[in-house]
Amino acid sequence: MAAFYIPQNDPIFKTSKKVYLKEVTSLTLSKTAKPILVNQTEKYTVAAAAKVGKGTVVVVGDPWFYNEYINGRLGNNNGWDNDKAADDFTKWLYSISK
Repeated sequence: MAAFYIPQNDPIFKTSKKVYLKEVTSLTLSKTAKPILVNQTEKYTVAAAAKVGKGTVVVVGDPWFYNEYINGRLGNNNGWDNDKAADDFTKWLYSISK
């Protein structure tokens, strides 16, 4: 488990700065896959996207968008932005679906 810090001016996670991840799976990328979330110190990729045909495949190696770490359950006292990250990610997914 770790805090993942979102880089400033990130094109996907525009309002979130720090997210809590637990039991992540690192991804090995190939071909056109591009990382969209990378551990800031160990540099492993935990989320990636790739253009395939007319669409985009997105892989997230952690269930942090849909489990107990959203809806304010982590508390704001530690600066966790999982709620914001989920919102940012959803908006980005919508924007690439057009």
